[in-house]
Amino acid sequence: MERTPHRTPEAYKQLELASAVVLLFMTVWAPWAFGAGGPPYQTILCGAGHLAGLLLIGKWVVRRVTGYTPARWAEPTPFGTWVLRLMAALTVLFLAYVAAGVFNARAVGEYIPAGADQGVNLNYVERTPIPWLPSSYDAPVSWNALWRWMGIAWAFWAARDWFLGKTRSERRETDPEAVVYPGSRLRLWLWVIASSTFALAAVSVVQRLDGTNKLLWLITPKHPDPNTPWDYPTNFHFGPFNYRGNASQYLNLIWPLVLGFWKFTRDRERKDRGMNLRMGQGPHVLLLPWALLIAAGPIISGSRGGVLVTALLAVAFGILFAVTPSRWSLLRRLGVFAGVLLLLVAMVWLGGSTFLNRVQNPEADPSSNRRTVYEECFRMMSDFKWLGSGADTFATIQPFYRKVVWEQWTGYAHNDLMEFVITLGVLGTGVLLVLLAFGLLLPRLHRREGGGTTGLMIYFQLAMIGMLLHSMLDFPFQMASLQVEFLLVLAAFSTLVQKDSASSGDHRR
Repeated sequence: MERTPHRTPEAYKQLELASAVVLLFMTVWAPWAFGAGGPPYQTILCGAGHLAGLLLIGKWVVRRVTGYTPARWAEPTPFGTWVLRLMAALTVLFLAYVAAGVFNARAVGEYIPAGADQGVNLNYVERTPIPWLPSSYDAPVSWNALWRWMGIAWAFWAARDWFLGKTRSERRETDPEAVVYPGSRLRLWLWVIASSTFALAAVSVVQRLDGTNKLLWLITPKHPDPNTPWDYPTNFHFGPFNYRGNASQYLNLIWPLVLGFWKFTRDRERKDRGMNLRMGQGPHVLLLPWALLIAAGPIISGSRGGVLVTALLAVAFGILFAVTPSRWSLLRRLGVFAGVLLLLVAMVWLGGSTFLNRVQNPEADPSSNRRTVYEECFRMMSDFKWLGSGADTFATIQPFYRKVVWEQWTGYAHNDLMEFVITLGVLGTGVLLVLLAFGLLLPRLHRREGGGTTGLMIYFQLAMIGMLLHSMLDFPFQMASLQVEFLLVLAAFSTLVQKDSASSGDHRR
């Protein structure tokens, strides 16, 4: 039988379905599985990323063998094609860089949990590492990092491929007005992440009010360093996250997306129904209160960085709504304003006292000793400037930079850029920054028939800016769950189109 590029092969349909299940599973699993912080939860999350990669390879094979060309929502410009190829090459280069550190390792860390010599012993390898290649000071730790980075990289490329594809009904639709862009796959993902995060925020608030020190009332978290002279404060955790800062970082990444999705679906409902759309009608009405409750989470958590980033994002959105033309009547605007005001009052009542106490008494919070940590980090950066100490080895080498042995053993630099420079060096960190820049540039390098998505893009951009602000004073990009969620957001963002295009090449239906 003659092959045709227009009919979808059955194997390709099954691979697409499996990809959807895996990616949606990762979206929900990452935060709910206790932030994927423990070995079993992180292993499952990253294993799902590897599975998504295998499914993507399967789709590539089917396309090659059958000659099938899937219909896409957008196609890259010629320059955009080269950027995508360069991104793929840099992804492989970065993973090879991390792998070189593993196979060219200098030592294995032996952790001493107690006693006068508490800290780390470095058991050096017998062979001499190649000096001009990256070299890890803790091979097993860097090996786990390689597994995680590979899974996350596969998840990004698999998600981008899945988001861009059209469903059967979208391919057959001939009326341009009936074609909703972004497509149903991206909208499904947004509904899943919005509903999941809303439930997580609600559970987290109830858990905080209950006063339990267990994550999701199930697990009592273990202290990462038993030698420190302090224990977790009762409000250190939030929801399934062991650290309230990580919880606030996740929530501040998601609520701008939910808010933007609310505006997108509301505008679409208005366009479809016109004057027949009544206030409070349509599924989009759920999204606004969901976004507000998710935004309340960082304030209720008591995270200082969470409150600061939430406030900055709220100001940005206030300005955005003020300058955006709207058909809303004065009464409707006042109603929304009153609802937001009541929510702010509730947030201050639930979490304001915790936040104010931490601001007024910083010395009472031992986890806030950032100045000493940063002094140590500058010395580490000087020693490991170009090639780094090996992926994820910050906790291994930090004890050697303490002035006295009883100083706090810190697992993270509380500044992701500094930690990446320490562990990956300027070269490895530079590759990551270039990949991020290219990902943010991709919507400008897409073209499609019909309108762009500039309005929705702004919300994605603000969400990612919020995470980047968090990374300046904390460690969101050291957590597998937050890495995965950020890159899924970036993958979705990279499929959008900056503006209208008069022509978009060959778009098969």
